[in-house]
Amino acid sequence: MAHELVFDSILSSNLPRHEKSTIMQWFDKHTDGRASRYSNMVRGGQRHISAGVSAVRQSGESLIAGSLLGALHAELKTGLDVGKVPLDLVLAATAMPAGVALAHHDGAEDLRNVAASGFTVFGFRKTYGLLAEHRLAAGATPARIAGESDMGHDDEFAPGEDPIIAAAKLL
Repeated sequence: MAHELVFDSILSSNLPRHEKSTIMQWFDKHTDGRASRYSNMVRGGQRHISAGVSAVRQSGESLIAGSLLGALHAELKTGLDVGKVPLDLVLAATAMPAGVALAHHDGAEDLRNVAASGFTVFGFRKTYGLLAEHRLAAGATPARIAGESDMGHDDEFAPGEDPIIAAAKLL
């Protein structure tokens, strides 16, 4: 156990990598390879923790970008298409080169993630619109997006009526 504490402090030190490697070899020789097994366990755990933190961060950025675009779509009279300019594509097209240009800054990855979210929303909207038009032209009804209708409320209920109360009335 003591050798693991010493080895851990060496791994987390500011020693150059080649010196850490030399020390690891010495530890392995004198601990029957336990130092390498411990090192691999620590590194493996660190990778999982790092991946988990990155996943939470990226998901948060996507949620924020999607929420911003959803709010703009709801609040602007024309939705995300102002004139012939799709705001989700503008967001993506400005965040992506900014993320590349500022590659040496901490926020560059965040900008690239926001760009990916903007491209995702744009791709979804335009593909859905195109395929829904084709379905309508063929006489089929396209699938509705949950909670969305042309009237701003679910068609099954009266305008302004709470859908939960209306559904409870049907019980």
